[in-house]
Amino acid sequence: MNRHDLVWYVGYGSNVLPARLDAYLGGSAADSRFGAHVAPRTLSPPREHRWITVPHAVYFAGVSARWTGASAFLSLALSSDSIARAYLLDWSALDHIATVENAQTEQTLDVRASVPTRPGAWAQLPVEASSEPHRGKYDAALRLDDMDGVPALTLTSSRVREPGVPADRYRDVIAEGLRDNPFGVDPDAYLAAAVERSAVVRR
Repeated sequence: MNRHDLVWYVGYGSNVLPARLDAYLGGSAADSRFGAHVAPRTLSPPREHRWITVPHAVYFAGVSARWTGASAFLSLALSSDSIARAYLLDWSALDHIATVENAQTEQTLDVRASVPTRPGAWAQLPVEASSEPHRGKYDAALRLDDMDGVPALTLTSSRVREPGVPADRYRDVIAEGLRDNPFGVDPDAYLAAAVERSAVVRR
């Protein structure tokens, strides 16, 4: 496949755990820890994944329908480094992740059509309007530095929502994903700092 058809999706919350991303792309049962996910058969698993750091801070805000408590977001402003895991995907896989993360009911999001032209910039995704707080909350595509000549993107919120505290089981999934990080960072201390930071993030 041409590298033009690939994208690095950068996960910083629960998607830092490969098993969580696998549930989105490969499906999972209703009684699984990640809930029911039906994935299109045409999706391919990640071709590669690697640890990276990004110069945007993780914080917790809003409401998670799956986990209850607050969800993880990445600040749009340049700030402290965060640990993330980058997955090399087909664009169709990223479209599916964005669609599910935003709980879209009628449309499949085309992330590629909204890609910012330069690293550090972000673009609004055309999510469906909804009064439900868990829908459409990952409505910003933030471009990060390219990797091996392939664009790198993550999903976050275009606005800072009400700060909050993540549910224990959600926090446990993120901590599990961070446990084998190569940077010598303690997951519990890292997440405690993110919770504390949540009250002061403005962008």
